[in-house]
Amino acid sequence: ADGAPIVDTRRSIYRWDGARFAALDPGGPLACIPIPARTHRFECPPFNQRAGPWRIRNDVITHSGREVWTLGALPEDGLVDSRGDLWVPTQGDGLLRVRPAVLHHLPIARHDARADHLWLDRADRLWVRHASDRSWRTYDPEARRRGGAGVELRDVKATLIRELDEERLIDIGKGVARTGRRAGATIERETGAATTISNPCTAARLPDGVWIIGGGNGLYALDGVEVAPLAVDGEIGRVSALLPLSGGDVAIGTKSRGLRFMDRARRVRPLGRRGGLLVDGIRHLRRDGDTLWVSTEEEGLCAVGPLSGGLEGAAWRCLRPGAARGVHASEVDAAGNTWLSSNVGLWVSRPGELAAFADGGPAPDFLQLGVESGMVKAEANGQSCGTVARDREGVLWFPTQDGVVGADPRRFRFPEAPRASIELARVGERPAAGPLQVEPEQAVELSWVAPAPPEYAAQVRYRVRINDGAWSEPSRGRGITLAGLAPGAFRVEVQAGLAGAWGPIAAIAGHRAPAWHERWLAWVLGLVIAIGVGAGVVRLRTRALRRRQQALEATVAERTVEVRSKADALLRKTRLLSEQSARLAELEGLRSQAIANLHHELRTPLTLVKAGLERLSPPGDPRERENHARVLRNAARLETLMSQLGDIAQLESGELVPRARRLDLRARTSALIGRFQALASQRGITLSPPPPGDALSLWFDPDFFDKILSNLVHNALKFTPPGGAVEISVAPSDELVRVEVSDTGPGIPERARERVFERLFQVEQGADRPHEGSGIGLALARELTELCGGEIGHEPRGGGGTRFWVSLPRGSAHILPDEVAREPDELSPAAPEEPQIVGPDDAPLLLVVEDHADMRAWFVDELSEGFRVATAANGEEGLARALSLRPALVLSDVMMPRLDGLGLARALKRSPDAPPVLLISAKVSAAERQAALDVADGWLPKPFSSTGLRAELRRLTGAELVGSARGSQEVPEVDRQLLERLAAAVDERLDDESLTVPELARAVARSTRTLHRELRRVAGVTPTRWIREHRLRRAMEILRRGEVQTISEVAAAVGMSRAWFTRTYRAWSGRSPGQDLLRTREA
Repeated sequence: ADGAPIVDTRRSIYRWDGARFAALDPGGPLACIPIPARTHRFECPPFNQRAGPWRIRNDVITHSGREVWTLGALPEDGLVDSRGDLWVPTQGDGLLRVRPAVLHHLPIARHDARADHLWLDRADRLWVRHASDRSWRTYDPEARRRGGAGVELRDVKATLIRELDEERLIDIGKGVARTGRRAGATIERETGAATTISNPCTAARLPDGVWIIGGGNGLYALDGVEVAPLAVDGEIGRVSALLPLSGGDVAIGTKSRGLRFMDRARRVRPLGRRGGLLVDGIRHLRRDGDTLWVSTEEEGLCAVGPLSGGLEGAAWRCLRPGAARGVHASEVDAAGNTWLSSNVGLWVSRPGELAAFADGGPAPDFLQLGVESGMVKAEANGQSCGTVARDREGVLWFPTQDGVVGADPRRFRFPEAPRASIELARVGERPAAGPLQVEPEQAVELSWVAPAPPEYAAQVRYRVRINDGAWSEPSRGRGITLAGLAPGAFRVEVQAGLAGAWGPIAAIAGHRAPAWHERWLAWVLGLVIAIGVGAGVVRLRTRALRRRQQALEATVAERTVEVRSKADALLRKTRLLSEQSARLAELEGLRSQAIANLHHELRTPLTLVKAGLERLSPPGDPRERENHARVLRNAARLETLMSQLGDIAQLESGELVPRARRLDLRARTSALIGRFQALASQRGITLSPPPPGDALSLWFDPDFFDKILSNLVHNALKFTPPGGAVEISVAPSDELVRVEVSDTGPGIPERARERVFERLFQVEQGADRPHEGSGIGLALARELTELCGGEIGHEPRGGGGTRFWVSLPRGSAHILPDEVAREPDELSPAAPEEPQIVGPDDAPLLLVVEDHADMRAWFVDELSEGFRVATAANGEEGLARALSLRPALVLSDVMMPRLDGLGLARALKRSPDAPPVLLISAKVSAAERQAALDVADGWLPKPFSSTGLRAELRRLTGAELVGSARGSQEVPEVDRQLLERLAAAVDERLDDESLTVPELARAVARSTRTLHRELRRVAGVTPTRWIREHRLRRAMEILRRGEVQTISEVAAAVGMSRAWFTRTYRAWSGRSPGQDLLRTREA
């Protein structure tokens, strides 16, 4: 025969039919098990030996040509045991055991019999690839039943062969893809085309009929005979397995990039080591229900699922069968058993065990099948691409290092659990039989054994339980030593298991005699002694504690006097500090008042001096004329300094409040630069205004902006030498507009870059400095910029010089409602025609009735993200629009021409379906509030905050506004860490009012632009506003803890002046800091 241990079967030979041996048609081979005989050890014939010594011919078994047994004399059941094995007593050659082989072997009749790839065609023909030279061999069903060597195809060397339809095949190898037809022992080629695919080892047909092929350099698509690269969005690498899924997705196993999924749009998503599954090398994929089973090179078999919930929610678990790390392939047979192939044989688990493991259950115990079960070599094969095929009879076929092996579920059954028996019991140094009698100092040694079926490469495992306790962890140990048993009766139970099944319990009982100290008399005596000793110890301890108590009382009295003295001293220091703090606050107020008085008292005589000088006619003498001009220039400079000093005084007192309007920033900048052209020409400097462009409509205070930009331009002209250049640019972005002033001057020394915005700081020190300056202009520019909600900074300019920049935010979130200007500005463009309705189509409609145009524009900018906003300029127009538009809410000012807010609310309430009305008023008395609430649904006093306005709108309409919804959303971990680092950086310099945005950005390792962008995304505010609101939050905490006595102390603790703190705190929280401080004192 061809390599089977028992060469072949004939029609008259008895074979196992699942219940008994019977004379049937020829079937599979029989396996041989060596059995020791009295005369010599019987050896089975070597595998792959074409004519071994043992042969079955007709009814006779021969050994080396000599008849040893005749089957015809076999009784019906006489020599068949309970397991279905046939026991043959031979004539002088011992006892022969004949049983059906668990596995079916198909040989490859050549020196190198390695198979590494196989598949089944429509005719149930098995195609097998030789690993050595990529030649192919086919086995039809009859050849597989006979165990023949199959048919080797002539002149066919291909890496991959697949069946396209009932007639045509395609084979790919050596850079060529060819189609053809099977013709006997060869393939008749029809057409061919070159291809760049390397080492193709797997192919799959998608539901739309397209074939895709995986190889060493990615995915390829088959179009006729053309095998062209498949363009996908994502990296794949070497493909080792393909599996089409429902919905058009394809699971892709790769050699080194883990598991990936491709959708219909050819987008590839990872689920490998970088995507959750902790393996990179994948050999085979199989789907079973809602679970994807992945055969891997490192972690055995992995379950990925559930797939119905999407890849994002899929979990994975891996198991290793026995000692095998790599699994080539997996498949389920008709009986529900799951088979795995590996380098140490095949593994099989019972039905349902792997499904339970995928749902979170324990890993199953696999049964291992190897050479003892019919494999010639236990090492299965598949290289990088694991394969398994299931034929029409339900047999599973696996490639191995020696031919092909088949697993037929009809010929396989799990072995019965082995029966354990206690082989030896030893008490101390002597053997013993149960029940065991054990003395106190003796140990008990037990050993056990259980027979295991020799046809499985499996090992019996044991577990032990003592006195109905818990079972020990299963192990392969065959003995135990019990020392330190408790006195009394005991029982030891042993149980043997194989492949997850446990057999009957073997037990032995015994009794351990108590020692003298374990008897009741010893316990009573010990108790009496313990009580006596305890009483003596307690008495001694009581005396020691009494002496210790007296010493402690003396120490406490001494320390009490010392603490009372220190407390009195601390109280005196606290009072002194409080008085000093109050004095400092008073001095701060006096300083601010002195600056204001100085500004007022000097400005009047300066005005008179300048006016008198201007009325004097220039003298005729050139020298006198030059002196006259010099006096006028210095008077003008002194007037500028006095103006800046006045601004500083207003900032200190909190009287300087921005009055924002919506203006064209580009036009404003160009108009302002024109004022400096004469000065630039006089100094021989080229002053370049910003290039023309689209209008940039922003909310800002025009007077503040003029002072900021004037200071920057004046500084640039002052430090730029003749022949130099000063360039102005305007750079808009989605969130802000940046104005830059670049010069070609000497630049700012590195030592002074951090301090240029400090008050009274001058870059040039000493009496011989070449340029005049007071150190106020840039500090004033910074504080005015922060009041506008913007940022200011500087950076070195490439090629020499300095670039100062000012960025102002777009939108209206950076200004407070009471910061909207009430006076028209001379440089503001004509107000554009107001849109009818602004906002998303699916948002509720809000009608804003306000007589001030800029205030209406602010409401539109602030609320158009959460509402559709319509506007009206007076009460009569508002009433008409409310009746026609039927808004969800009416927001109206009280003081308006023609028809005021109270009249509007009364008129609307006459309608049965009147919308809610929210009135806004600058009159805050209790009578005014009650009058408003008598006719309206809500009342909001001015000044109000954006937060308070949104809260009232949400209360009256139930709408979730964008600005308010942000605070309720869960902040991602990365953003939360950024906010915590920002808070820590500000807290570290909380009392330092000179903290700037660039310094804060450096503290969190970001650029200024990046910080601005991230804070706008995370918190919806600019960095300047975030710093201000964080200071206010810390101030509220200080006020609520009652740690201070005055508002000035709170303002100093958070790095703000008292007046500015009071104003911003009221606008931010809706109440004054004095109210919170009073409330804390009362509580």
